[in-house]
Amino acid sequence: MAELEFWKLAKSYGMEGSSVLPTAVMGPILGNDFSHSSAAIKNMFEGKMPRLLNLAFDYVDVRDVADLHLLALEKEEAISQRFIATSGQNITYQEQAKFLKKEFGSKAKKVSTQVIPDFLVKILARFDKSLAMPATFLGQNTACSNEKSTRLLGWQPRSGGAAIIQTAQTMLDLAMIKVD
Repeated sequence: MAELEFWKLAKSYGMEGSSVLPTAVMGPILGNDFSHSSAAIKNMFEGKMPRLLNLAFDYVDVRDVADLHLLALEKEEAISQRFIATSGQNITYQEQAKFLKKEFGSKAKKVSTQVIPDFLVKILARFDKSLAMPATFLGQNTACSNEKSTRLLGWQPRSGGAAIIQTAQTMLDLAMIKVD
């Protein structure tokens, strides 16, 4: 909605612009206010996700989102364009959990890699409204491309895995995650 308003305003005032549309944002955290995507990492570390949904998301490092905004402002090729900010990796919760276990070892002992079967999630979603929306994405390909951003602007994002690891590391450094 905000992007549509931006394009309407730009047109009505004869302005040029571009838009940057980030996927799930990860990376260094500056304080206690963090994204929904980062909350999943905290929940995994604290054992609050004993089973994982069979979902995948594209991730992007917050620093790469900032870089893409700057490139979109600086490069004439960006005028009137929309850019998806993604590492280009579609990572499942299970893959994310495996990254965390490999990188953090015993600190990630409560991180589960077990996945709930899709059919069971769909049944549970009838009784647990918090599963209703995620259940609609089961089995869907949600992968995004950063081809336009890299080709037109020369943008080079970090890997999604690196962004996930950096999120977890800063949460641990700031004692936002309680590990035994």
